[in-house]
Amino acid sequence: MNANTKENNSIEFKLIKSIEGDFKKQLIELLINGVKDGDLGFSHPLSEQDAEKYWEKIDGDLKQTKECRFLLIGISNDNNRIAGTVQLSWDTTYNNSFHRAEVQKLMVNTEFRGIGMSKRLMSSIESHAMSIKKKMLILDTRSDHPISPSLYKSIGYTEFGSVPFFSLDSDGYSSTTYFYKILDNNLLSIGSK
Repeated sequence: MNANTKENNSIEFKLIKSIEGDFKKQLIELLINGVKDGDLGFSHPLSEQDAEKYWEKIDGDLKQTKECRFLLIGISNDNNRIAGTVQLSWDTTYNNSFHRAEVQKLMVNTEFRGIGMSKRLMSSIESHAMSIKKKMLILDTRSDHPISPSLYKSIGYTEFGSVPFFSLDSDGYSSTTYFYKILDNNLLSIGSK
């Protein structure tokens, strides 16, 4: 059965606390393919060694005594494949930023695209953000990506600027666009200076 015909309920979403074994191999593959399709903060081609180093750094963050990152994965119940992943990162040092977090590295495995996986991953990570009292999320994406900017707008994110020449890839410079989403509407009644 083709993954695109699978029912969405065959995917289980969960936060993982460590990256090891088969999940590590799948995450390395997912990152390499994601960089090929977008950039995700890396230049294409991304080596397996560099992808592994990245996930080792994330694994270290996940094991910190003071939580500073969530790694959410969607797992296919049919074949235990990672359908997609997204991260949430926040600062634990400066008390003026405890109310916000950054969404990072939304990636969907090619065999699970076209079934709303990105939206489901984002909805789930937003719920986890609210569970730890985050009131606002921010994220950035490559401005010329064929899907990401419109995806974020469709799920309630507001574009608030872009930076030209933000990243350098093998095919030249690209701009990045920034988005935010208010999770706690009480922020709107408080106002901002």
